[in-house]
Amino acid sequence: MSSTWTSYKYREDGILPDGKKLPNIPIFNLVFIRNDVKKALIATAFIDTGFDETVYANDDMLNFLEGLEPEAKESLKGVEKEVECEVYKIKTNLITEGLKLIKGLGRVKVFVPEDPANLSDDIVIGREILNLLTLRLDGRYAEISV
Repeated sequence: MSSTWTSYKYREDGILPDGKKLPNIPIFNLVFIRNDVKKALIATAFIDTGFDETVYANDDMLNFLEGLEPEAKESLKGVEKEVECEVYKIKTNLITEGLKLIKGLGRVKVFVPEDPANLSDDIVIGREILNLLTLRLDGRYAEISV
């Protein structure tokens, strides 16, 4: 049985203050769904194979979750310190750049740091989701087998 692959072009990741170019970064598109208030958040998420968990929040996610009670509190071990997080479970789907459903991921854990200074600039997806997928990363495109 042959697979069909959906691909996402890597995002250019910019330049450091000293002029060094950062490597481009693989991305996927996700849609997070809140049935309680009938709204969704469509987001580009950075793939981080070094992040053990599911989803790490940014400001957009924080605003999207406003008014929802966390299901738990957990501590994530970072490189320099532990980050205390509220944990939410949100229905999440992987989607194409054209917003078509690729795969339902179910209710995934979203980690929101209690200290807003620890929010990521971008939504990050980690290995707990990545390990559910068949991926190819080639430095230009992130591809998912569907």
